[in-house]
Amino acid sequence: MKNFICRVVCLLVVVVSPCFGQVTTKGTDKRISTWVVRKNVPLLELISSDKMLSRLLKKDAELVSIANAKQSDVTASKDCSSLECLKKGQIWSNAQIANSADLLVKLLVKNGYFNSDNIIGIALHGKYQFTGTISNAEKLKLAFIQDMSVLNHIINVYGFGAKPNYPTIDSITFNVNTKEHLERIKNAGIYAFSGKKKQMFFEPTLKLAMEYLTMNGRLNAGFYEPMALGVNKEAVGAVNKVDFSKFPYSHILVPGIGPDDLSIRISDGGKEHCRLAVAEYQKGLAPFLIVSGGNAHPFKTPYNEAEEMKRYLMDSLNVPEKAIIMEPHARHTTTNLRNAARLVFTYGLPTDKPGLIVTDSAQSAYIDKMEKRCIRELGYVPYSLGKRISTTASEYYPLRISFRIDPDEPLDP
Repeated sequence: MKNFICRVVCLLVVVVSPCFGQVTTKGTDKRISTWVVRKNVPLLELISSDKMLSRLLKKDAELVSIANAKQSDVTASKDCSSLECLKKGQIWSNAQIANSADLLVKLLVKNGYFNSDNIIGIALHGKYQFTGTISNAEKLKLAFIQDMSVLNHIINVYGFGAKPNYPTIDSITFNVNTKEHLERIKNAGIYAFSGKKKQMFFEPTLKLAMEYLTMNGRLNAGFYEPMALGVNKEAVGAVNKVDFSKFPYSHILVPGIGPDDLSIRISDGGKEHCRLAVAEYQKGLAPFLIVSGGNAHPFKTPYNEAEEMKRYLMDSLNVPEKAIIMEPHARHTTTNLRNAARLVFTYGLPTDKPGLIVTDSAQSAYIDKMEKRCIRELGYVPYSLGKRISTTASEYYPLRISFRIDPDEPLDP
């Protein structure tokens, strides 16, 4: 139980100092993968990280039976001649997920994982979208169902070519209508469901989902992590030294805009956003700039919007590194605001005063009416808007609800 509590502490989203060492896009896949799993399926990562809990799952007869049945499904599909046939073996049905969830809850209740301290509930708090008054056991069940649905989604999109929310930037890398891809998918299934004899019932499927993300070069969620010990170390170290009472805003948010050419590091629009933001920064409106944008445009770009904006701010506009916070994961305007909100809470910036969003006039006007899109895509609005300052600048207040996971965006959940 002591080890489990330690893992809970590491998994709490609002911790300023993450548990692992520096990881960037040039880090090892294994360490980046840890962050991809943690962000996408935090319950499964929590269970996998605790030796005592994972042993319980590996020994439980009913869960072992489920694991064996799933392995048989994949083994039987080796003779498949179509992707649809293969998919039946690799994807979990709703009934399989629901049955597993019931057995998991029963096992954890039996072994005292819902005592007064409710350490599982603490770890999951804020990451899942629970509604109404429900028991901790029910929360666990819903969290497990969501995590398994995330794995199904990853396998569907990056193994079998289902359309993601934004096909032009997030689609599978391969042509799925080839014999080569059919063999690729067969081999991935064999790889994931072989190896260790004693595995937790969900472990091979988690391995398979990660194999598909890796195969497609889509470990984006883990890029640059842990940021507080790497790309944002200077800024995080400066937060406690700032007298925020001297500034009307806690930060200036600078959304990125990707180029249309794979050879271009930063678009003219990205440079414009930076210049507009620095003009406000130099007025003394805020002590920090948050540059936000991932490896999004164009398809499979090697360049990161936030990193390139940070470089431009430092090299061309003479902004010190300690004043720049990178948010290198957002792929859309909605998540520019959501992810910036997460960092405001995580890094301890004051939340009782607004941030200032500075961008071009067209995007700034769009943000004024973005709530419906946020609800449609995220399930909630991660901010509240304040006053409009100019055609290119408006106030916003980050909301703690921003920590809720988006289960159908594995590159930036």
